[in-house]
Amino acid sequence: SNLPTVPMDGVSLVSVLGGSNAAVRDDVFCEIGYARSVRTKTRKYIAVRYTPAIYQQIASGYRWPEYGVNSLTTGGTIPRPYYVNNSGLGAGAASTNPNYFADDQLYNLINDPTEMTNIYGQEPATAYQLKKRLANYIGSIPGRPFRQFSDGSSEYSPSGSAKPVAPSSLSRQFQGINSLKLDWTDAANSELGYVVRKKVNGGSSQIIAELPPGTTTVTAALDPGVPDIMIEVASYNAAGDSAATEDLLSPESWRYRTFAVADPSLSLPASQWSHDADGDGVSTMWEYAFGTDPLAASSVVHPTMRLHSANGGSYLEYVLPRDRRRGLQFLGSVSSDLASWNSGAPHCEVVEDEPNHLLFRSTTPVGQTSRQFIRAVMLNPPVEAP
Repeated sequence: SNLPTVPMDGVSLVSVLGGSNAAVRDDVFCEIGYARSVRTKTRKYIAVRYTPAIYQQIASGYRWPEYGVNSLTTGGTIPRPYYVNNSGLGAGAASTNPNYFADDQLYNLINDPTEMTNIYGQEPATAYQLKKRLANYIGSIPGRPFRQFSDGSSEYSPSGSAKPVAPSSLSRQFQGINSLKLDWTDAANSELGYVVRKKVNGGSSQIIAELPPGTTTVTAALDPGVPDIMIEVASYNAAGDSAATEDLLSPESWRYRTFAVADPSLSLPASQWSHDADGDGVSTMWEYAFGTDPLAASSVVHPTMRLHSANGGSYLEYVLPRDRRRGLQFLGSVSSDLASWNSGAPHCEVVEDEPNHLLFRSTTPVGQTSRQFIRAVMLNPPVEAP
């Protein structure tokens, strides 16, 4: 007979029954009471989310009756309610799992199959991915926001189809040259959490922390001896990320990490931009632009001049070594008397703009008897600290 055609939301297990070892799913969604979880072959993430009204009770110090596995009260109290109305079931689970009441739980199912050690906070990239997977599951079930018993929820809500607002007012405070405290304003209202990424020497971003919703501060460890570090703080949900960044190669961050061991307040003459700390004839301001070490004279690099032959003439060129990541701008100028300078195009052109150098070229040929000079001027030098 003809069977009715209906949509199927399951996955066929025929291959498994036939002896195949190939996985039919990458992850599995589970729920019970106030808890939702998603698990893969090796990890399991559990999110416990009470209603706002219950969190207000928790914050006020309210205590709930404790039950035994026989569903009879023990006379004791617990700091949070069980996940489910079945008090015996909740009491049994709470008595065997030391992390039962934790809002966020992550387990390594290979090393810890009985789920005794909560590693949430230790594997931020895993938490980041599994939270998004969980949100996608919940979002695919119509009318099923995360928090089961009224009060609603913007976190893990099916209506959270747009990525959250980025953290605002991001500020930094060094805790030493290799530790950075970041603070921000929680401007989002639908985030699954915050994720912190670090990029070193222009490489790929690495997740170094995943934080619960509403977080407004984090302390990040910095790589010793590495000036080029970018820290990104992003609010995220299943729809995407919105980030604010702190560039530690910015002038004042670089100056602090360079001189703070000897001068934490950056108030001594040797720490100022105009000073030549290593006595190599190049100020700290230009060492910053060059990407060299202002405390090691052997690292200094100098601009060079040369002649370029073209169109039957010779043109003066100026090769300026610089680190483009530092974001400084330069303007080329030419002069015949060192008194008046013709700056920029059409008098002096940039013919190469590479990560490690700029090449300026005069547009006026050098004559047989005339003199010509070329230079580069820094347009936006770092500002001296008050």
